[in-house]
Formats: sequence, structure tokens, C-alpha cells
Amino acid sequence: MYILLGGIKPLVGEVLGKKATRLYLGGCNWKCGYCYVPEVLDEKKCQRVNLNECVYLLQQIKSMEAVEITGGEPTKQARELETLCRACKQEGWLVKVHSNGSNPGVIANLVTENLVDVLALDVKAPLKDEKMYSHITGCKPDPQKVRESLGLAHLSSFNGLFEVIVPVLPGITDNEETIRKICKDVSYCDSLVLRGFDPAHDLLNEKLKEEEAPSHDTLLKLAKVARDALYNVNTIMVESAEKGIETI
Repeated sequence: MYILLGGIKPLVGEVLGKKATRLYLGGCNWKCGYCYVPEVLDEKKCQRVNLNECVYLLQQIKSMEAVEITGGEPTKQARELETLCRACKQEGWLVKVHSNGSNPGVIANLVTENLVDVLALDVKAPLKDEKMYSHITGCKPDPQKVRESLGLAHLSSFNGLFEVIVPVLPGITDNEETIRKICKDVSYCDSLVLRGFDPAHDLLNEKLKEEEAPSHDTLLKLAKVARDALYNVNTIMVESAEKGIETI
């Protein structure tokens, strides 16, 4: 079996406190202008790699204890993603999958077969606001699919941690009303991350480099709004270029 690989970044973060390597699967069904890995979206720039070879490359990374599989959109390669997760679990690594939630059927398999220790789903806008979702994603997604994926993460059979990531974008989601609406959609998540837009990255839409990143104070203010709106969430984190990641 072959996978379309966008890249591997060794030991760039943690999954449940374990040293994690980030693996990018190539291709995406959405075109979010703020995406900071536009090269991964372009399938022509990705490598077609044998899955066993991919696992071998991960095995060579010393001190690695976990793998974060992201993209692009990893569920676009459904069978390959499931096989990769299973192989990583067999190696004894924790597995995190970061998805836009647009393919609930794939999410269902990951959850019901307990192939992931952390499921991270992007919620880019209030799920009833199709216009805002289209504006952010550069296409016409079906937010109902995201809602289905969110529901699957809440299944009692899922033993992992459920994380929601909300992009805080200037003039779009950087306000209290929008964050409140999103929190109503994700009230049962275990962890919420408010991820500040960062114009310092290479972006799919280069014009967005002219925008300013939300200040750390703005993110903290929105985190307080989220804390008031979410009753069952364990942790709320803000991520900004200014101060990195901070747990609230």
C-alpha cells in the first residue's frame, strides 16, 4: 500500500505529554486561505511512499513516543490513514489525527476501532453559518458533515481524548459572539484550542500576509468567553505566534 506523503517533522510537539513527530498526508478537499502548509495541499509536490517505508522512517526517529497525523486532510486517504494508524499503534506509539471533520465515515472507523488516542477536529465557524464556512474554506463544504464527525467523537465506545481546534481569524472569528456560537456546537469536547492566525507563515492566500495576527490579550479574552460557555471541557489552550501555547 502506498500513501501520498507531504512531509515528516520529527519531534515538533507532544501528544498527551509524549514526544511526537508530525506526519503530513498530502492533498485536501478544502482550500483555506490561511493554511500554513500550502505545499502539502498540492498533490503534485507530495511523494508516493510505500506505507512500510513510511513506518520505517518513523522508526529511525529516536525518542519518539507519538505520531500526529495531519495534512492537508488525512481522511482524504481513508484506507491508507486507517492502515497507518494501525501500524503506528502496533509500534507502541500514541496516535493523534487532526482532521477538518468533512469525512465522518472515516472518523467513525478511527473511533469505533480505537485507532487514535487523540482525535482533533477543526471547527472553523459556527456550524449553522454556511456562508462563513464557505468564506474560510474557499469552497462549499457541508457543515453537517462536521457536525456528524463531532457526534462520533462523543461515542461512549471512544476511549481517546477529543480536541477541538478553532482558528482565530482577523475580522471573521476573532470576536466573542462567534466563539460563543462555536462553543455551543462543541460543548462536549475534552479540550479546546484557540489557534491564532499567523501571517508569518507561507500561506495559501498570500494576500492574508497583510493581516495582523490576533494579540495574545485578544486570545485570552476569547478563552475566557469559551470557559464560560463550555461546562465539561478539561482544558482550554491559546496558541499564538507571540507567546506560543498556553493552557488557560
